[in-house]
Amino acid sequence: MRRRMGCVLLTGVVALALAPGAGAQLFEESYDAVFTFTDAAALSQTRMTAAFDGVDYWSSSGGGPGGNRLARYDVNGNLQELYQPNIDMRSIFTEGDSDPLYARGYNSPQIRVQTAPGVFGNDVVLTGGTLNAQSAVVFTTDGTEFRAMNAGSVSRWDRQGNFIGSIALSGFGSMNNENVYPQNRGMASGGDYMLTYANGVLSAWDDGGNRVDTTRLNGAGTTFDSHFSISYANGMVFVVDVAGGQWRGYDVGLGGGGGCVYKVKKSKPKGGCDNCPPKGGEYRSKADCEDVKDCDKKVKTTIACPGGGNGTCKIKGKRSSCG
Repeated sequence: MRRRMGCVLLTGVVALALAPGAGAQLFEESYDAVFTFTDAAALSQTRMTAAFDGVDYWSSSGGGPGGNRLARYDVNGNLQELYQPNIDMRSIFTEGDSDPLYARGYNSPQIRVQTAPGVFGNDVVLTGGTLNAQSAVVFTTDGTEFRAMNAGSVSRWDRQGNFIGSIALSGFGSMNNENVYPQNRGMASGGDYMLTYANGVLSAWDDGGNRVDTTRLNGAGTTFDSHFSISYANGMVFVVDVAGGQWRGYDVGLGGGGGCVYKVKKSKPKGGCDNCPPKGGEYRSKADCEDVKDCDKKVKTTIACPGGGNGTCKIKGKRSSCG
């Protein structure tokens, strides 16, 4: 397992020709994974997407509602717990890498929100527009819209679930067999872009439907599970190799996952929370920073119980990094 560091050294990089209509180069030619963790082998059937809530990573699976469908990992990628939320998952996602966790199940317009670890209640219903039974639903990076893609058409809904229009991805299907199931029904949001993935290649699209740029994710999986799993979490693009294999995180320079990071010195649960960041673990604040010196040397705060559980956590920590 490799931990994500504040910067990445890329070797052997050459300029990538711009996609038609692109205004400026966005990506390098290719990227190596900067963070990996092992997928929970005990999840049932096909792997779906991953998410980060500011404290923990989560991964999901589909193929039916029964059995283990949700896994929680600590910030280092160590498996913590498995859950049976009775949802045939197609995507899990958060708003800006913060709690709570949201989910969309197979063939359902109902968005679910996690109220306690592994327990989901109803959020909004997506009404109008076109929502394919298999599509992943995600937030835009700013959290103002829900979006879902199928065969190069992106449907958009506001935070109340009202359909507000669609975006046609110009040229979708012209490379890497991207308009083949299941890669033609998945997308993620990173920075100001919509992201699609097919056979090792990541594409970034603007809100006009233009393919701004492409890049190769070195070593990324190309299996059935891989093409369901495309996610953006903690400032990285994630793709799983195969069920029970490796989740690989790629920092492609789109931002997110920022903020000051503190090593937890004391962590005290209140009100029944059983999921507080452990002593020696990491706590990420929402304070913006460009360098670790921009962060307060120490933090003392109370946070909501991670994962939507009851109670709170009182935390004391010492700064360790930025981003």
